[in-house]
Amino acid sequence: MKKPPHIPKDTCPYIDLVKSIAEEMSEEEDADWRLKQLALIDNLLEYIRDSNYQLRQGVIFYRGKIRNNNT
Repeated sequence: MKKPPHIPKDTCPYIDLVKSIAEEMSEEEDADWRLKQLALIDNLLEYIRDSNYQLRQGVIFYRGKIRNNNT
């Protein structure tokens, strides 16, 4: 029997954090600080991308289980 995939936690707080950082960046003049914030945003967005991938894999897995149980 295939093991179910990992289902990630809610990513909405990460999306809210990215939005907050972007708003702060629009008001900040320190270029070094902005580059660090851009790197943080990039990391957060990659985490969200990976989480979305895991969710899609979970859907595929559980749809397959439902189809197999209905046949």
